This record gives sequence, C-alpha cells and structure tokens, in this order.
Amino acid sequence: RVSMERLFALLLWCCASLACAETICPEPIRVHLDLHAPSAYLGAKGELQGMDTEQVKLILQQAGCSWRFSTTPMTGARILKSLQQGDIDMMIRATITPERQQYAWFSRPYRQEVVALFSKREQHLPVPFHYATALAQRLTLIGPASGQYDAQFEKYRPLFQAHQLYTPYPDAFVGTELLFASPGRGELLLAD
Repeated sequence: RVSMERLFALLLWCCASLACAETICPEPIRVHLDLHAPSAYLGAKGELQGMDTEQVKLILQQAGCSWRFSTTPMTGARILKSLQQGDIDMMIRATITPERQQYAWFSRPYRQEVVALFSKREQHLPVPFHYATALAQRLTLIGPASGQYDAQFEKYRPLFQAHQLYTPYPDAFVGTELLFASPGRGELLLAD
C-alpha cells in the first residue's frame, strides 16, 4: 500500500529516474477513486476528471509510476476494507484515525472540507442549525452510510438512528436526491 506522501518522498529521493521508478512501483498502482465531484468525476466523454484525479496522476507520473484507476461504487467502509485487504493500493479522501494507521499510510492533509447541514429553503430553518435542535424537533437526517466525520456528528448519528430519524446514503449525490425526492426521505442532509 503506497500513500501519496510516501510516493512524493521517494520521488524526491530518487529524482524520478526510470530505474528508481521500477524499484518503487514495478506494478501499476491500483487507485480507487470515489466518484464525488469536484474531487473525481466522469467528464462528458466518460474520462476521469477532478482535483484528486489530476493530483494522483501528477504525483504518480512524476514518480515514474503507472496507475490503474478503479471507480467501482463502494461505501467508504468497503473502500477501506479493500485497502486493508490489498485489493487496492491507494485511495483518496480518507480521514486519519489510529485504527486506520494500523494498516495504511497517510499523506499530510491536502485540503479542508466543510461538512454542513442542508435543508430545503421552504423549511425556513434558522442558520446555523444544530443536531440537538433537529433531534428535539424530530427531523429526519439524511447522512452518510459510512465514513469519519466531525465529533458532533459522531455523537448524534447514533441518537438519530435510535429514534429512527436517520436515512443513510452511499454518496452525497444520492443524499441530495433523497432530500429533493417527492416525498423527501428527510428534512436535513449532512454533506461536504
């Protein structure tokens, strides 16, 4: 399993020589891309695009490594399991946790994401809106099926689930569809 940080460090050490690249990665690096615009998505002609797609290509190209992208739709938990089992070598968009550090290397954070609660305008909810208020008003929260989020969400997710006020989604696109479906599957959406 190869992290972007490790590849970059090896790149600097080896000055990206072809002989070094063969030593670093004799096989193509298997990279899972979670199709989640703007980080990774399919363009109009079906080609992979996005910030993370381009970053991975640039780093691996400069290291002299080849790569093979996988875009099989999976939950965050399944992607991590695939990394842990060696089915993929690299993934994007993962939060560092002590448990994950037991089986994976991590790059330094390369961007900050904002995770927020969204609702339809016609609900006229105050801004900012807090999980405790939503729970007290028995509003249904549409949130991620898996993944690591902020401490407040991790505290409240089991409470929403216990009160049957939680609708999980596999990715933010589906979550948005659930919010705007008729009838909607919840009043609030947690997404980045």
